[in-house]
Amino acid sequence: MPSNLLLFLPLIAGYLFLHTAYRFKYRAKTLEGHRLVIETAVCGFGLLALARFLVVCTSRVDMLGGVRDLLLELTGGVPFLGTGVVSIGAAIPCAFIWNLTSGIWSTRDTWRRRGARTLLLNRRWLLENAQLVALRRALGSSKNEMKELLNRAAEEGSLILLSMRDRKVYAGWVVDSPTPDRNETDLAILPIYSGHRKVDDLRVVLDTPYPYEDEANGLDPEDFIVVLRLADICSARLFDKDVFYRHFVREAQPADTGSGKGSESA
Repeated sequence: MPSNLLLFLPLIAGYLFLHTAYRFKYRAKTLEGHRLVIETAVCGFGLLALARFLVVCTSRVDMLGGVRDLLLELTGGVPFLGTGVVSIGAAIPCAFIWNLTSGIWSTRDTWRRRGARTLLLNRRWLLENAQLVALRRALGSSKNEMKELLNRAAEEGSLILLSMRDRKVYAGWVVDSPTPDRNETDLAILPIYSGHRKVDDLRVVLDTPYPYEDEANGLDPEDFIVVLRLADICSARLFDKDVFYRHFVREAQPADTGSGKGSESA
């Protein structure tokens, strides 16, 4: 087998690792093409070194001689082909271990309080936490404050107020956290109110409540999800209904008749 094809195997391994380990998966979305290739190569050859170590160790253990013979048979005896195959097979398990370790490290305070055994039995929670931390770091590195705020709202379950280019306004929950991907164009939200900004002074008027909040209606909230273009969002901020109506809503003037819920000073 040509040597350049053998070098292609660790690149596949590095690609699998980068797109499975949360820390690198989200970070890769912020990298330019040539930097992504370099990081893939570095990870791939790191996995190749690990694979070579494993192959050498198994070749020196008599009990694993059958594994060595099977590997040689599958690869047709081509030098270092088995090492390349092992590097690909090690990519996903190594990424899983990385994710689990990241989850443990990011929850080390909880780890001390609840004990190692309790948290290890709840591996899904650890992996989810590792994913959240990796996404938060990647968004911070991307210097996109809009997406950072949207991600914070999604993590905390906070309401957010979005103002659009056409003066439309939505108040609701972010359905899925945005990613650092530069090609990401849409954002899904579950609104509780929608409205508009007034032409003269740009005050926020929320005049359309969504009826699914009344459980008696028996409506499915997912039917009210709205998908917005990120490029059309002019501003975003956290939204508190109580603060909004207690401190910002003005009594409707005669010219504001029909404005509904209320308006906020811009």
